[in-house]
Amino acid sequence: MCYGRLGPEIFPAVTFRIYKPYTTVSTFQTSKVVITGSNRSDKALLACYIISREIHKKLGIYTSVNNFRLENVVGSLALGYALNIDLFYADYNKKLQVEVYKRDVFPGLQIWPSPKSKIVFILFASGAVVISGAKSEEQFYATYEQMKDVFPKYRLGHEHRQMTDDDILTIKTRNLKKRKK
Repeated sequence: MCYGRLGPEIFPAVTFRIYKPYTTVSTFQTSKVVITGSNRSDKALLACYIISREIHKKLGIYTSVNNFRLENVVGSLALGYALNIDLFYADYNKKLQVEVYKRDVFPGLQIWPSPKSKIVFILFASGAVVISGAKSEEQFYATYEQMKDVFPKYRLGHEHRQMTDDDILTIKTRNLKKRKK
């Protein structure tokens, strides 16, 4: 079962909602299709075939699925404990590519596990982690495996070290320098 909606003044695509598998499919005039909401690549491919069949049934237009590929694998997880984001930022600002952490602007700390990586981790003090940017499920899990042993060191109340005055001064100085740019 699916239904579609067209609102070109709002979004330049026909948007379909499919309930089995639960996905949202946006079909553009260029014949490109974007699928969101799927939790597995085979379900995303199934959604493509369902939309292809629906277009044929409703409009009489034959379509085929070509060049299916994953563009952005996104996942989230809960560590089960709170993180000391300030200490994480102080330790990893030099080692990893880390965005400026401004808690009052956005509560998450964005980190890239390596300088060339397109995958980003967004860490929240609550222990929630969002991982985005992987091109495959294998790349997603490999990057998570690379980082998973780092998180327990920054468990709130169980840090491997306490923040020092130098850490706090360093964080404030970096934020001021980046604001001036």
